[in-house]
Amino acid sequence: LFHEKIPANYDSVVMMGLWRFQDDKEPDFIVLNNGKWGVIDIKNNVKMQPEYSVLIDLGEFGGLAAKKDKFAFVRTDSLPVTPFIYDTIYSEWSQSNFVVVKDKKIGLMVDNGKMIVKPSLDEATRTSTYGCRCVKMNGKYAVLSSRGKNLSGFVYDDFKPYQQVHDEMLFKKNGKWGFF
Repeated sequence: LFHEKIPANYDSVVMMGLWRFQDDKEPDFIVLNNGKWGVIDIKNNVKMQPEYSVLIDLGEFGGLAAKKDKFAFVRTDSLPVTPFIYDTIYSEWSQSNFVVVKDKKIGLMVDNGKMIVKPSLDEATRTSTYGCRCVKMNGKYAVLSSRGKNLSGFVYDDFKPYQQVHDEMLFKKNGKWGFF
């Protein structure tokens, strides 16, 4: 016997992965209604009002949402974890870090919304297998750990990846190349 769980009232419906409360055993759905994204439960109860121009399910991390062309990290109960101030937020899926961009400066945020590097960087590479990344600020390069710890200081003039999947990097300092 066929039972309609979610009525055909939406422009789009997507079942969410793990993004729901711990004790919630039923799936939630991201819905598009009149050009705005929100979240409903299996009984068609609204969990997040359709008010977002972008809503991306990140599973256990929560989600990314946009309002008025500004992004934030949000939870399924509609509460923003961060304010809607970022020009973009994205994850490279290599670590539980998110790259945030605000006023053309790059920052790093962990999966609970805590900033580990405030938007101050000019460049940031993807993280390596072990979590390090090369970053640039004020014309100088440094190596950061997966949790934002500066491992080298901003002392290098140039950078080249040696082998992208590991933590080996070539750096230039005072006109000479070295290996980190």
